[in-house]
Amino acid sequence: MNILFLDDDTARVSVFLELANGEHDVFVATTAEAAIRWLQGGLRFDIAFLDHDLEDQHYRDWLLGVSKESYQPHERTGLEVARHVCQMPEGLRPKLVVCHSFNPPARERMVQELRTAGVAVLDAPFGPGMWANAVHAMEGR
Repeated sequence: MNILFLDDDTARVSVFLELANGEHDVFVATTAEAAIRWLQGGLRFDIAFLDHDLEDQHYRDWLLGVSKESYQPHERTGLEVARHVCQMPEGLRPKLVVCHSFNPPARERMVQELRTAGVAVLDAPFGPGMWANAVHAMEGR
């Protein structure tokens, strides 16, 4: 499988690469711009894992009790990448997008926009079950 992994946390990138166990081609992006370049590069991704808070910008709206309805999107985040995926032709989109952000309102907003656009999406905060859930979801495709 070709996998795009968007996250700027080096510890999470290391854990993810361990989970992938060298069995898949993993393309790591640490910025929204880099992830969009990978998506525009002609390579078809089976799964895209998207974090929201990137580039040392951490939007802790949820700590302030901000709901997904009142969440205000920020630039240069995984939401920008999710919106790019929504605009891609169906045949070029990743087969599955996994939103793995620890920022609940932002993650929910990403999931909502992807689902509205008809993109197959999994809401799975980063953790041990995220990889297993994504692989299980792909088995049915």
